[in-house]
Formats: sequence, C-alpha cells, structure tokens
Amino acid sequence: MDDVAGPVEMPTEWSKRFDAAILAIGKTDPDEHNTCIPNPGVMVALRDGKVRARFLLCFECSVLVLEDENGNSVGVMRSFSDQRKTLGALVLEAFPNDKDLAEVVKNSR
Repeated sequence: MDDVAGPVEMPTEWSKRFDAAILAIGKTDPDEHNTCIPNPGVMVALRDGKVRARFLLCFECSVLVLEDENGNSVGVMRSFSDQRKTLGALVLEAFPNDKDLAEVVKNSR
C-alpha cells in the first residue's frame, strides 16, 4: 500500500464496535505464533477531543501495536488473529474504495 488514505472520521457507533473487537482480542503473545515483523497498513486513532490511543494493525501478520497519543509505542503487541474478520470488516467500512487494503485484508493470515 503506497498511498496513504485518510484521516476518516467514523461515527461513534463504529468506534464502539472497534473498541469491542480490540477488547475481545485474546491474550496470546504474537511471538508464539508469528515471526513476522509488523508492517502496519492501518492506524486507528481513538480520541475524545485529543488522540488518546493509536492502534496500528498489520493485516499481513495479524499483529496490533499500541501507541500513546504522542506516537510512542507502549510496548503492547498482540496477535489479533481471533478478531481479524471483525477488524478487517471495520477497516474496509472506513475505507470502502481502497482496493489494496481490501486485498491485504482478504489475504491476511
């Protein structure tokens, strides 16, 4: 994905579904299943006035990286393979015309 899309402001209902999917992610360490170095193609910034958290999603290896509001990694990396379909549907809802993203989500492991 060479092009950068966004930012896109999504409705509160979308954010609630995203929050629910993130909270439903299992507690597995991605290193147990995966030797991929994450190359996040999607960033979701949640905010209420200011950015409170940034979720970087790598659909190539199903790993999520969490950053604080300043873009600093907070050392959280989780496999989201158990929520891949839900998170994939949510990001495609946010970027319905992004064919490259759709292909990566479709082919994610």
